Amino acid sequence: MDQPSDITPVLTLLTDFGSQDGYVAAMMGKLLSQPLQYRVIEVSHSIEPQNIWQAALSLKRYAPHYPPESIHLVVVDPGVGSPRKALALRCDQHWLIGPDNGVLSLASQNYRKITPYALKDSTDWWQKHTSFDGLALFTPAAIQLALGRPILDMAEALDEFHSLTFPEPEMVGSQIIGQIVGFDRFGNAITNIGSADIPHADSLKVHCRRFEFPKAQIYCDSPAHGRLSLINSDRLLELAIYQGSAHQELGLEVGDTVTIELESASMPSSL
Repeated sequence: MDQPSDITPVLTLLTDFGSQDGYVAAMMGKLLSQPLQYRVIEVSHSIEPQNIWQAALSLKRYAPHYPPESIHLVVVDPGVGSPRKALALRCDQHWLIGPDNGVLSLASQNYRKITPYALKDSTDWWQKHTSFDGLALFTPAAIQLALGRPILDMAEALDEFHSLTFPEPEMVGSQIIGQIVGFDRFGNAITNIGSADIPHADSLKVHCRRFEFPKAQIYCDSPAHGRLSLINSDRLLELAIYQGSAHQELGLEVGDTVTIELESASMPSSL
């Protein structure tokens, strides 16, 4: 399907490189040295070092909102130099490019059709590197895709790729049991409990560690202590402190158990 003439395709970049060491600048230099008809957007370079889950959640949040033929390049790569594959996923009309460590997998779930490819270690345009595939492999691959080069000129079809999997919340008696799976920059705790998992009732009690998080519609509806829980824009239950950080102030961590207590009349038949 041809790209509409009034929409400029986009190439996004997400890394854990920070900005002080020149790694991102090297990648940007290579991108900008090519005659691409793409707008390059640096999403963030503040992903915590080697935090694959944080990057995967971020990509899942933003990737589907971009125009057709966008290319989403993610380099959070603890296994650089190892035998791990380099991926290019064709997801509907988007490309997701990055290491095969699960960082692309959550975002890929937003698309209807996924066709995975393993980028070759060596081509006419790149050579796999021992420590900086962001520059040596992934950036050239994104450039070649942006220039319209056929994917099979530089990759091989792949049957499967590594996927991250959210732990499923469980129904235990009159409780929904979930856990924290990540934090945003405000220190809000993101859980694996979705809005569809929670019955509509005023009597729900949400707990994590020894703290209660009263249900709220918006952040400023918090009670005097500031703790609250709400359904965020990803349709997931979030634990927060109004104008504060649940992560820092309460010491919450990824993996902490989150419990929703239900009255029997509010209990769903299944989760």
